[in-house]
Amino acid sequence: MILVNRIEERFRGSVISLGNFDGVHRGHRYLIKRAIEIAKSMNRSSGIMTFYPHPLTLKREPFPYFLTSISEKIFLLKKLGTDFIFIKKFTEEFRNLTAEEFISFIKERISPYIIVVGEDFRFGRGRKGDVEFLKKHFDRVEVVKKYKVEDKEVSSTDIRDLLYMGQLKKANLLLGYKYFISGYRVKGKGYASKLGFATINIKPLSPWKLIPHDGVYTGWAGFNTPVRSAIYIGSSPTLKLNKRCIEFHFVDKGWEERTFYRVFLDDWLSEEKEFSDTEKLAKTIKEYIEETRKRVEYWKEEFLNGIF
Repeated sequence: MILVNRIEERFRGSVISLGNFDGVHRGHRYLIKRAIEIAKSMNRSSGIMTFYPHPLTLKREPFPYFLTSISEKIFLLKKLGTDFIFIKKFTEEFRNLTAEEFISFIKERISPYIIVVGEDFRFGRGRKGDVEFLKKHFDRVEVVKKYKVEDKEVSSTDIRDLLYMGQLKKANLLLGYKYFISGYRVKGKGYASKLGFATINIKPLSPWKLIPHDGVYTGWAGFNTPVRSAIYIGSSPTLKLNKRCIEFHFVDKGWEERTFYRVFLDDWLSEEKEFSDTEKLAKTIKEYIEETRKRVEYWKEEFLNGIF
């Protein structure tokens, strides 16, 4: 798989998946894998065209936070086995293309043999273009119906709502992997260490990354082989930090010392609480760590690479 900023001649005539693919959830994976299947059956290349930044960031009204930063999206898309990924910079100029101009862009810059899109795919100024419009301008358009899990259509919007509410199990089921936050290690205040629990703080790669509901979570953290961890998101009212943070404590040995980590969230453990003193806080943290050891399995690659 290669990442391209323009379509090389060898990739013209490919089978192309079009979409924003925020979260690269099970519905997105289903669509992209369908495109890959078609390409293989015809001995053609398969590719993905997605956009950065997300089109919603250019709208004037408030927009939602996103499930994946651009680097996280690429990280997930690479695992699907497509031949190339084309990331189109989504500028104000591109946003204002009419549906007809968008079609011209696809024909001239990509020249696909087959286009694969979801049934709700929209494009062009004012979202005037739809799949029927695509079919009028391209001979071969494969429209993939909404993917369902337990009779419910999978959507990025619903997954965002579940994460805001702290419903990790349901969100992870729709994603098809454990929701994760990527970030660089930052210096904390050192309070956790003083309480006897060394933690690592991270700052998300993107300011628009969706951070779930404040509280304590079970999960894993690391890079090559994540280690079981107790994870905290919040502003620590007991310690009066007054600033939201993401920190985790490794409950097992064998973790890697790094400047960059991925934190995978498995399940909700507790609402954020304020304690009357630090002794009670320390006692509760110890309980969270023990509960994490009881609940969480050791890391498996399918937690990221497949449906679990």
